Amino acid sequence: MLLNRTCAQTPLAALQWFLCTSILLTGCSLNHSSNGRNDHYVSNRAPLTQSPLVDLPAGSIQAKGWLAEQLRLQAEGVTGHLDALFDDVGPESAWLGGDGEDWERGPYYIRGATALAYATGDERMIAKVRPWIEWTLNSQKSDGYFGPDAPTSKTKQGDGYNDWWSRMIMLQILQIHHEATHDPRVIPFMTNYFRYQLSELPKRPLRSWGYKRGGDNLYSIHWLYNRTGEPFLLELGDMVYQQTHDWTGQFLREEYLKFHVVNLSQAYKQPGVRYQQSHDPRHMLAVYRGIERAMEQHGRIDGMHSGDEGEAGKSATRGTELCAVVEYMHSLETLIGILGDPGLADTLERVSFNALPAMLKPDLRGRQYFSQPNQVLCTREKHGFSTDHGDDLTLGVLTGYACCATNMHMGWPMLVNHLWMATPDNGLATIVYAPSVVTARVGHGEGTRVRITTHTQYPFRDKIMLEVRPDRPARFPLHVRIPGWCNGATIEINREPGPVATPGTFVKLKRTWTPGDVVTLTFPMRTKFSTWENNSTGVERGPLAFALAVEEDWRKFPDWRRGDVEDEWPQWEVHPKSDWNYGLIIDKTSGRPDLMVQHRPVPDQPWSPEGSPIKLIGRGKKIADWGLNEHRNAAPPPQSPATTDAEEEQVTLLPFGATRLRVAYIPTIAE
Repeated sequence: MLLNRTCAQTPLAALQWFLCTSILLTGCSLNHSSNGRNDHYVSNRAPLTQSPLVDLPAGSIQAKGWLAEQLRLQAEGVTGHLDALFDDVGPESAWLGGDGEDWERGPYYIRGATALAYATGDERMIAKVRPWIEWTLNSQKSDGYFGPDAPTSKTKQGDGYNDWWSRMIMLQILQIHHEATHDPRVIPFMTNYFRYQLSELPKRPLRSWGYKRGGDNLYSIHWLYNRTGEPFLLELGDMVYQQTHDWTGQFLREEYLKFHVVNLSQAYKQPGVRYQQSHDPRHMLAVYRGIERAMEQHGRIDGMHSGDEGEAGKSATRGTELCAVVEYMHSLETLIGILGDPGLADTLERVSFNALPAMLKPDLRGRQYFSQPNQVLCTREKHGFSTDHGDDLTLGVLTGYACCATNMHMGWPMLVNHLWMATPDNGLATIVYAPSVVTARVGHGEGTRVRITTHTQYPFRDKIMLEVRPDRPARFPLHVRIPGWCNGATIEINREPGPVATPGTFVKLKRTWTPGDVVTLTFPMRTKFSTWENNSTGVERGPLAFALAVEEDWRKFPDWRRGDVEDEWPQWEVHPKSDWNYGLIIDKTSGRPDLMVQHRPVPDQPWSPEGSPIKLIGRGKKIADWGLNEHRNAAPPPQSPATTDAEEEQVTLLPFGATRLRVAYIPTIAE
């Protein structure tokens, strides 16, 4: 199952799961009907559904280890320099009062840059985003409208005086800013804008991108309602929902999903956000059915659905867009708080640890527009995508379409902000495991400040240590997530056996915690196999997917989209230096490939072939007649089991996220 126990295979089963977890406080999910709100953090107020999980304010969680390195590389790489590399987010942006781009690109960039700034406390990044926030707050007119007045001659992408979509992104920036700084201007600013929307939407309704992405607008309305309780916001929420594409009906209808891939990634959250106000189980059901159907029709081994740019099926060489990856992560992070479902966190880990790093240059000075499961050439030429710019597979600042150049930046920082969440019983819950430190208040009343350090090399190793340090001994619950893929997980508290660790659940540990207490989680990882195009094999271990390693030859060329002849920010082609057309030999006894695990120390940057801290070593043979197709992609994998007269060789598999050239859908060969 896609979501481990909770993403049911039928709508009826999904509804049964929902009813079970809504009524009973079980290990399967955090309760939807717990009494009261968290004493320390803003959660849903009536009549919105009770929050099973509550976001911690931006800056509450600090990354450590390999995850901190991704943030550092971002700040020193594209995120820290994009405003100097791309005019649309430079000083002439209309979002800074200039006559440049006035639509989504500036807000996209600053959303990720703001999340990065407050996740790291980097003063240079904070100074970079501050002028955008100040200009926006100062731009509000007496009627509540804000931002650039009208589309400029450079873009004309907006709706004139009501480009609702770009403002949805800017509202999220202000929310992050308010949570991190408590800026007193944000709440009245948003209140005035939403009053403007309430009066204007009947005359100028959502359309175009805003019509498909109205769930983001609704999310911000609920965010403000939870802080002010203004009744008009619920009226506005109804209006925005009615003007947004009917994703609930779309997901519940038995038909082929054929949408722009980024719209679909954002759409998953919309029924869930609406569920908080409607209390209608159909909206919750639509979340699960939408994800399930997208994966049935377009799913990939990296946790994503394909789309280049339209939804593209399950071929090994159809692409998916980087914008779709980070927006899907954002939708999952939102839905986890609304539904309290550990299975959604499993999916978030899978996308974050596979799809995201695979599309980023290891030094984070470039990225892809599309990526493929079987990707053997990243070259400047048409590769047969439904939208094809010619450089979509190359790596650079502005490859493909510029949306991903500006939207990619929120991926890692917003994941950091959701590694932990608060719970209605005044405790904390682990959401995604990565090296980090969370500082939060727990317990009833004024509570106690606690600092929990996650010592781990996950997802490359199976052990996680949570070092708990409250300011003083304190009684509060700690909910630890047990991944749905993990059988045989164990929990220890101060080296003593803890409760049973059932896969696909949150396990509640409630006790009086004292400084220095340690919870040790062990998640045994076993190599598993899945079936893909032409009966090819996918290899998975824990939250990681694996792919046959292909030696990479990186060749730089001038970034013609930026008009440069040559500079320090080139685009890169990646060519194979080794053969890639191998199949895995199936062991006669086990009936599956026999793979040996090799570990080495986890470096600061594990998402590269050279730095990968884990390899799988197996037996393979070359398939001589498997080559490139007419689009200069790898041809479809030969039907498995394939035949070949080649000699047996040793083959190496690396984590999907560590590769830029790869074969993830691998033919098998009978021994």
